[in-house]
Amino acid sequence: MKELRKESIDPLNAKRVRSAFGGSRQHDLSDRDRIAAELGARFTALTPERTQETRPLSPVEKAMRRNAPDLAGGTEAEIAAAQARRRAHHYAKWPRPRLGALIVLMLAAALQPSVLLRLALWALILFLVTSVAVGPERARDYSKEIWRRFVGLWKHEIIFARKAMAALRDRIAIWGRSAL
Repeated sequence: MKELRKESIDPLNAKRVRSAFGGSRQHDLSDRDRIAAELGARFTALTPERTQETRPLSPVEKAMRRNAPDLAGGTEAEIAAAQARRRAHHYAKWPRPRLGALIVLMLAAALQPSVLLRLALWALILFLVTSVAVGPERARDYSKEIWRRFVGLWKHEIIFARKAMAALRDRIAIWGRSAL
């Protein structure tokens, strides 16, 4: 059976190397061929290998890269930029004047419940007048829209106040259990 391996020349070392085509020959390389082979080998060694696919990112992947680059395999620069954005957003929210206003309203309602009851009574009267003037369905829709706007405006402060109240309630419960 004929041997299918052939020796070829390694251009960097100019020695014999077996190849899959059979036969064996010794070649003397000129300096120009040797330098060209070395240059080609160095260029292939210097080019970075691409480990990731270079396909375009989907909108979901772009959002993940922007908002949570540490989870989406982002670079260190992307992670640092996301952390800086989060810090800036956090610092932009403080001080919270609306939170202070909400606390003052809650304290005023707790200390003077008659004021809160008067406001609730006037809101009910206005709702009834509106429902007579434009119809009950439209009055309901208007009141829901006002409520949505109120909640949308005070959303962060309401959530913060709920969390603060829950933490205070838990702290009081711990103090109560430790006192017993």
